[in-house]
Amino acid sequence: MNRKPRSLKEISKWKSVEIKLFCLYLAVSLLIDYIPSIYYCHIACYIFAMRTLYEPISKNNLKDVEEIIIKYVDFIGKYYGNYAYDFTIHAHLHLVKQVEQHGPLKSHSQFVFEVLLK
Repeated sequence: MNRKPRSLKEISKWKSVEIKLFCLYLAVSLLIDYIPSIYYCHIACYIFAMRTLYEPISKNNLKDVEEIIIKYVDFIGKYYGNYAYDFTIHAHLHLVKQVEQHGPLKSHSQFVFEVLLK
């Protein structure tokens, strides 16, 4: 870990790298005792899919990840209400195609304008 995460009390001040670190590597182990199991399983499946897409992956495994993402999106309305289903959630359905065309998520910039500066 290049950056030690700050306390959850300071979450509003976290940088994107701290959020990514928490989501991809810490959340599954830290949240298990704090949220209901149905929500924990939902979040854990999402994190598994994102971590898988973050690293290089074979095309065969992409189908499995796509199924997980589809189920994750389907359960958003059931668990959190239909108001939680927005464009950002819908965009997750296109991540597998994006990884197929452009490589793993870790090779994509979160901030497109930074690419132009290099």
